[in-house]
Amino acid sequence: MIFSVDHLAKEVAAILEALPEYPEGEAGTLKLSHGTAKSGRTERWYNPKIGRLLYTPNPISIEYPALEQGDGANWLTWMSAAQDECLAMKSLAKDATGRVLIGGLGLGILPWMCAAKPLVNSIAVVELQQGVIDLVGPVIAHPKITIVQDDVRDYLTSTTEKYNYIGLDIWPDIGRAVMHSEEAKATARPALTRNGVARTWLDEIAGRLIRSDAIGKAAKQAQKTHGRMLDNPRMVDNRACDFCGATPFIDCYGFCLDCFANAGILQLAGAEVLRKTRQLSDRVKAGELNHLAEPFPEFYAAITGQISEIK
Repeated sequence: MIFSVDHLAKEVAAILEALPEYPEGEAGTLKLSHGTAKSGRTERWYNPKIGRLLYTPNPISIEYPALEQGDGANWLTWMSAAQDECLAMKSLAKDATGRVLIGGLGLGILPWMCAAKPLVNSIAVVELQQGVIDLVGPVIAHPKITIVQDDVRDYLTSTTEKYNYIGLDIWPDIGRAVMHSEEAKATARPALTRNGVARTWLDEIAGRLIRSDAIGKAAKQAQKTHGRMLDNPRMVDNRACDFCGATPFIDCYGFCLDCFANAGILQLAGAEVLRKTRQLSDRVKAGELNHLAEPFPEFYAAITGQISEIK
């Protein structure tokens, strides 16, 4: 599904312009680097107004900082200021006011955005990894920002402080962020003031799924049809996965195969559907369904690379 992101590209350019300079460097298993999202290349965008991840060609080239973790030879991006992250952070920061608590430092984009808001008085950032603090802390040094080394879940259950706003961005992937959004907000509520607000990374997606009951409906449809869609998978054009936003090479009741298998749907759908999903996953891994990927080869490669062990 192709969307116009020209207006979002302008927002991203403004966000990146306002960020501090990130010097490249390494500290133990962490390093600061830079990446480029080239013009015309299909990348992931985010539109918080509709709670959707959008996969569409870039209208402009975007250079951004990234925080990676690895062993010196192999590096995995833990956080970046790519276009989807910039837009998600802007949305996450919009409700910040007064005394702010942020869970997860990352590149410090969220606390930096909050510090720029006149109505924000102070920002406490709780980060588990000391290495992230050492590497990123000096970059976002600001009179409003204080960084605490701790697990934010432990901090929230033990602190006596009260905050007007709590923003949580502690998950390495979309799936866990969305599935645990409501639980995380519940953990944060005791540390809020009476009219305080708790938000999580990509919680617009979680909210949309809850309002539409998309996961429950997919599970019920799978039960009703005994998972027949999984026996004879077919490409459904012009739609996106309800969960991750990618164009599914196999449409599994509104979800791509990866999200259908890992977004909590199988636990609701039952043993028979689980068995068929395992069989379908094996067929994908064996390359038997390559013909379904022809219209969307990029997404097929991405999804087949992400399919994890289905439990």
